[in-house]
Amino acid sequence: MDFDGPGRFGGGLFGVVRWLIEGLLSVFVLLVVIALLFILVRYLLVATTAAQLYVAKNSPPKAPVVNAKPSPVAPTSPVAPAAPVPPAATAATKPQRTTKPPVAPPAP
Repeated sequence: MDFDGPGRFGGGLFGVVRWLIEGLLSVFVLLVVIALLFILVRYLLVATTAAQLYVAKNSPPKAPVVNAKPSPVAPTSPVAPAAPVPPAATAATKPQRTTKPPVAPPAP
């Protein structure tokens, strides 16, 4: 009972046909896997670029960079007191509106 099977091709013409069909199916499966990987990588690249653009557009403005080294301080000399600050502008001194509001068309 030492029967290993009919050999590499399975016995005759049917073995060769089976071998060709298995080879074609293997090539088809390989092409499908390669296509899926290509689509996945392309999607990830496009999605990453879109995410970067979205973050750049919708992120709050960056805070100004603060210099870590303090600037040297010049020696101070006695200074005269500052001049008094003028009072704030009142309603009479504010500039008046020069443009007229749009006029709505009469109702029919």
